[in-house]
Amino acid sequence: MIQELRVLISPRAGWLAALFLFFSAAHVAQAAVPNVVLFDDFEGGVPNALDGYLGAFQSGASKIDALRDTTFFHGPGKRGTSLRIRANKQEEGFCGVWLQCFDSKVAKKKFFNAKPFGYLSFWVRGQTGGETFTIKLADGSWIAKEDSFPLGEVRKYLPNGVNRNWQEVLIPLSDAASLDLEQFAGITFLFSTVGQSVVFVDDLCFKTTAEVNLHPNGLETSTPAIARNAAPRTMWLWNLDELLEKEAARESLFDLCAHEGIEQLWVQVSYKIDPLSVQVASTGGKTIAASVKLRREDQLRQFLAAAHQMRLQVHALDGDPEFSVRAMHSVPLGVVEAVIAFNQQSSPDQRFDGIHFDNEPHALLGWHDRSRREKMLKDFLDLSAECQRRVRTQSGLTFGVDIPFWWHHVDLQTGKPIGDVVFNGKKKAASWHCLDLFDNVGLMNYRDNADGADGMVVHGQELLAYADNNKGARVFMGVETVVPTPADAWYVVGLPRKRFEATLRGPGREFADLCRYDGFRLRRIDDGQNVHVGLEVPIAPDADEVDRFGRGLKAVAEKFGASSGNLSGNAVVQARAAAETAVRVDPELRNFRNRNIANADGTEIAGFQVTSIMLPKITFGDNTYDDFQSQVTAAENSFRDYKKFGGMAVHSFESFQMLARPQRVTTRR
Repeated sequence: MIQELRVLISPRAGWLAALFLFFSAAHVAQAAVPNVVLFDDFEGGVPNALDGYLGAFQSGASKIDALRDTTFFHGPGKRGTSLRIRANKQEEGFCGVWLQCFDSKVAKKKFFNAKPFGYLSFWVRGQTGGETFTIKLADGSWIAKEDSFPLGEVRKYLPNGVNRNWQEVLIPLSDAASLDLEQFAGITFLFSTVGQSVVFVDDLCFKTTAEVNLHPNGLETSTPAIARNAAPRTMWLWNLDELLEKEAARESLFDLCAHEGIEQLWVQVSYKIDPLSVQVASTGGKTIAASVKLRREDQLRQFLAAAHQMRLQVHALDGDPEFSVRAMHSVPLGVVEAVIAFNQQSSPDQRFDGIHFDNEPHALLGWHDRSRREKMLKDFLDLSAECQRRVRTQSGLTFGVDIPFWWHHVDLQTGKPIGDVVFNGKKKAASWHCLDLFDNVGLMNYRDNADGADGMVVHGQELLAYADNNKGARVFMGVETVVPTPADAWYVVGLPRKRFEATLRGPGREFADLCRYDGFRLRRIDDGQNVHVGLEVPIAPDADEVDRFGRGLKAVAEKFGASSGNLSGNAVVQARAAAETAVRVDPELRNFRNRNIANADGTEIAGFQVTSIMLPKITFGDNTYDDFQSQVTAAENSFRDYKKFGGMAVHSFESFQMLARPQRVTTRR
């Protein structure tokens, strides 16, 4: 502004003219400050209007959740959303919810300048009345300490307390004089009173004066929101044998689908392969489909007819990370041809409605060599595109694949998308290629909360927006209900990263295209300097498995072990210590213990064992059915306005039936 004034004012202009222009400019700058700035009204997606996220925190026995809710809202109109906070404060621990007004995902934080405003305002109502919580505010320095400044309980601003009507909580920012208001960072609600409480929060904003209104042209209302129809859901089903054999099992499945609004099944098919056809198909230039035939075809037809009678669509499901490898393409292509042939030989009500693959190339060991990753994704896309081409020749069939939500995220070490790949002459993340190419995509959006910086909504909305804008695939948002048993893996102390990658490209290249070795799952730990490879330990192995596992572990050690890599004894000790440190800070790993691998000659290979667990945030399997319904419904409400949203997809029937069963039993009584 000063530079502009210098240009406008000539040396001969009088000081009065200069003064006039200065105060005129100052007046324009002051007028540019709006009377009201929205923080979050919970109507849109995430982040909020000020680029921030919300999140819940808890410890000990205390629990809390926060999600968007259409039961009640504040503001004009017949539809709306508020933030429902449900706290269960116990004597042990603490719980609360924070809302930020800056992008926490970028390295250089840009906080909000709240100095021109007199008030921070939000509206609140309780489920029963009498709910209480402490309000805390933060600036940049408090955020650096991962804490916030306490202003006091909500009764400080609502003398009569929270009740069942909407009330405005009007916080004078003068109460936060100790904060740097030019670096305002967020607000926290801390629940300190023991017991259960539910509050609804809406229309969080900054105001210059107490009188201005966020909704100046609308009547404030406390009318419950009009219920919106739930989107139909999809479900993975991996074990069909019992359903083919037992009518009672089929009825249980169909009953679950009717109760849960599931209208589509992705069902694992069983088949037999002519091994000679795989060998022939894997040689030469163009891949030829292997000879594959579906098993139990007559029973499959009966199942499909019964499912269609229940208005269920059924897609043939298959998948293996190793299918992504070009040398194995003949097998999934053979599965596609087998399903097409099956449909051609079946009546319309006994046909599959589509084909779905869950191949996940990121589970291959070679994925961890960044120089190989693009080729692996190219092979994956080549296979999937050919499957889509063959499926489209068949009227009535659709094709889809499963992908993780993070392929388009930036790799911090390269600065480029993790799944960058050139396909059809265009270089972009494989996520976008899949949305361009296929009829549908199952997005493995495995989180147990809808909102927040790491919730289902933020992980899904960018892909849905891309699909809408580019006439892309229908997107089904996958949620997890499986809780796998903690798994032990036995690792060899590994090699420095560059040597590991060189081994994958050279003497250990046969491992690069594998996710299992001799039937045992390959595992990997990257401690930042070294990469340690191991095998998952079988549960209750027989003598043959014990023998095969030992041979497999020694084969891994021969290629990727520090002891076989001509490293000094001191280097091996340091590598083992680095692995132990990495395990200690990784929430998915625990119980590090040294365990060397014995050779027949009495020597030992440096090794260790670690237990892997699934993080609670990934799955609903350790949540209640009500938690599942609340969070999934909230995600549906956020996604439903996207044209390409196909609905939520539940992984999988085998685990979800256990989560939903108590609710169904109660409902029937």
